[in-house]
Amino acid sequence: MPIGLPDKEPGRSCDQALRKALGRSFSSSVFSPPSRLALAESDYPSASRVNHLLTGKKLTIQSWNLFPKIRELDRILLKNPSLQERVFESHPEWLFRIAHPQSIHLEYKKKTPEGLEERLQRLSLHSLYAQKSYEDALGRFPRSDVARDDILDAMILAVMSAKSMWSNALRESQWEQDRELGVPDVSLGGLRTFPELGSGSSRQKVQRDGAGLPKAIWYPSTL
Repeated sequence: MPIGLPDKEPGRSCDQALRKALGRSFSSSVFSPPSRLALAESDYPSASRVNHLLTGKKLTIQSWNLFPKIRELDRILLKNPSLQERVFESHPEWLFRIAHPQSIHLEYKKKTPEGLEERLQRLSLHSLYAQKSYEDALGRFPRSDVARDDILDAMILAVMSAKSMWSNALRESQWEQDRELGVPDVSLGGLRTFPELGSGSSRQKVQRDGAGLPKAIWYPSTL
């Protein structure tokens, strides 16, 4: 789910940078999130019209169908500022890309049988339980509720999140000590972002929307 939303600009720079990194064949997996004012509209035509007035772009049906979840996440983060230090936006297609030891481009689209197998193989490089967990999820949830590729997307996000926390356990301990001393947490904590911030940067340099939420897509710096 997107977190920081466009205000009046035609698109987020993090989405543009990620599309370029994924390449032409997979850039369509990165959709453009709605502007914050469009998110407040109650029907698709009105939301698309407001978005077009502000950003010059109409909304896709894909974007509109995600409105309830985007609104839910947006409300939670705005009501609980402390979660903004713990909840980060990421993107499964990029995580599948870097899951390969040489970060080789994916070959197949994710909804094809070949694409599903390709992503499951890469996921299995980082979790001994990937195959079993995938099969368990297929049995627990009907396809009318959760598609096969959605299960794999959720799994790679969970696995990479866990790996990020494990690899930064000592840094996490230091964050806790800093918070007790009232020191603000500004480090990137072993993460990288789209757009790239460069070495020595801090969270304070991350672009933010009008509500103060970060407009960045995060991923582990090392695996």
